[in-house]
Amino acid sequence: MQNLTFYKDGTGTFASDINLDTLPRFKSLPNGSTTPCTRIASPAGVTYLKQSTIKSGVYLGSKYHAVDIQGFPWEKKTALKKHIGAEKRPKKKGPSVETEGPANSFTFNALQISDNLSTGEPDLLTKPPELSTEPVKKAYKVKKSLVRNRLLAYTNTKKGSKCLYFFTVTFPAGMPETMGYRALNTWFTSLRKQRLLSEYLWVAERQKNGTIHFHIAVPHFMKVQHVNGIMRKILYGYTVRKELLFSPAQFARGKYNGVDIAGHKDIAGHKIPTNFAHKKKSGSLANYLTKYVTKNNETFEHLAWHNSRGFSALFYSIALSAQSFQITGLWKKLNWAKKFESDNDLFVFVPWFGNAPPEFWDALFPVNNFFQSLN
Repeated sequence: MQNLTFYKDGTGTFASDINLDTLPRFKSLPNGSTTPCTRIASPAGVTYLKQSTIKSGVYLGSKYHAVDIQGFPWEKKTALKKHIGAEKRPKKKGPSVETEGPANSFTFNALQISDNLSTGEPDLLTKPPELSTEPVKKAYKVKKSLVRNRLLAYTNTKKGSKCLYFFTVTFPAGMPETMGYRALNTWFTSLRKQRLLSEYLWVAERQKNGTIHFHIAVPHFMKVQHVNGIMRKILYGYTVRKELLFSPAQFARGKYNGVDIAGHKDIAGHKIPTNFAHKKKSGSLANYLTKYVTKNNETFEHLAWHNSRGFSALFYSIALSAQSFQITGLWKKLNWAKKFESDNDLFVFVPWFGNAPPEFWDALFPVNNFFQSLN
């Protein structure tokens, strides 16, 4: 993918804008409008947005990092917001405050990243005050598209040896959810102290008996016997101190095997861990995520999912110019037969044929690699 530039000219129009009339197989906008649109490519496909729907095209990027409208990377997204705010609303009194500038003069020819990586606030369930005087409780749900995109982006924009393994942590039936979250957090802390874990993403789920368990994605291999032993010791300690009302004998050596790794058995019956970064077809990462991770529709009083900073700092969307879109031939890799057009004509979404093409991931690699090197 070459020369994917994005900038704003003096008239305020985007260089990536074109008329909808030039796009293939699109119905006309109401009243014969020729409102331009912007193409946002993501792991799922390409979304065509009318310019009027883009409320913020000034600061772009992940939860932590950003690329400004000229393509300059900023180490901190908050610094770019502050800089933009100062430009829009100059202070009437007092001296102007200098703000942090771009990380360096390095520009990305492949980027205008959409601002859609924030983990955001959880969905809030409220009760009418006249019906209940109890404190309002937050209800957390798994944001499926965000989880899926972060895992796919982390794997597909990583050069060199690619790894992604899935671990499951289960507890005995009746384990209180609060203690389950506490045990998970202590387990992560122990793994980091022993330098067994750096990046991770986990999703909470309930077993059929109602007991919580966790799916955990790790971009490197860990010996399941060792990490299981660490969790066993944590739970054993809780029971000895009477913080967990189970018998300590349940967590004696060899009695607890709640930590497992996804895999398959060889001819001899031995379990072989599956590296989902390499697995194809039915065992692919996308299929695994659909089956085990993003099927979850439950709500939790605690976080339903979370990840380390390495996943949050990823960019996984890119705005394409009309020229680059045509030159690369990416439009040919879209499944036009399954395009979705909103009733109000604000956007059109066209999915890829199968997984996102390699050219898409190659375009995201430079910016992700740059910001990962800053951590």
